[in-house]
Amino acid sequence: MADSKADGSEPAGAELLDKVRRELARQQGRSEGPLYRVVEVARDGDGRLVKHAQVWHSDLTLARRFGRALAANSVAQQVTVTDSAGTVLEEIAPPPPGVLPPGWEGWRDIPLPPLPRPKPAKPKPTFGSVPAALARSNPPPAAPPALPVLGAAPADEPTPKT
Repeated sequence: MADSKADGSEPAGAELLDKVRRELARQQGRSEGPLYRVVEVARDGDGRLVKHAQVWHSDLTLARRFGRALAANSVAQQVTVTDSAGTVLEEIAPPPPGVLPPGWEGWRDIPLPPLPRPKPAKPKPTFGSVPAALARSNPPPAAPPALPVLGAAPADEPTPKT
């Protein structure tokens, strides 16, 4: 997990990624390429989801295998594998209740299914805009017909002068 700053907060965005890249370069001998993060999420005493831990690695296959082993051997509600931009690549659910954890032996050899297809990005509507698909499926209503005003003379007849 990333070290905290003196004031107790974690380094922000780019600073954290630079720090992780330097540490991984030192440990793994790799200084370039994408980074992947395995995030463990569990429920606290109040039932809220809380990030429990995160592990960074430069090898996606190894990160996915570790995520599966972590989900199988922890009390996490969910384990997520993301890229360095925070895009979720895979969500791994824990085993069902009553299934004994398999342990950590052989976690590097866990078979992996194909990586799920990324979900298409949802267009971000701007203020006051209507998405095109919604506008096509629900055209604006036609203008209502003009109704006569009660007590007014008909529009096609001239008003008598008195």
